[in-house]
Amino acid sequence: HPFCVTVQATRQGWERCQEVRESFVSNKLTECVTGANYIRTPVYVTDHLVGYTVMGPLVRDAYHMETMRQQLPEVAARLGIAPEVLLGHLSTVQMLNTGQLEVLQSLLATVISTVLQSSVERRRTEDRLKTIARLATGEG
Repeated sequence: HPFCVTVQATRQGWERCQEVRESFVSNKLTECVTGANYIRTPVYVTDHLVGYTVMGPLVRDAYHMETMRQQLPEVAARLGIAPEVLLGHLSTVQMLNTGQLEVLQSLLATVISTVLQSSVERRRTEDRLKTIARLATGEG
């Protein structure tokens, strides 16, 4: 995301982003150094948790967006980024209300889980076909 790339272009920004990534282990909704939010969504394959997907940056409403806009010049200065550059990327940050976030989170989890499940099933099918081919040729 252009906003994240800009923040992570400096050492201070990259280090702060690492701290935020580590906080995803215990939080569902995490705020980054800029004030934007990231959401962690669990991914399941056959009822087993296999990992998480993260979406962001995003803000929850117009008030949150305005608060972030006001704080960005100070944040940019702390990170060693020109404030106008970071403010220029603010338009790429999505604004979603709570209902939209819940729908997006659910859809994302479903899509990723389905893709992973399809991959697992494909691999199992390939393994079965290889076994059948080995048995049919008398190799195994």
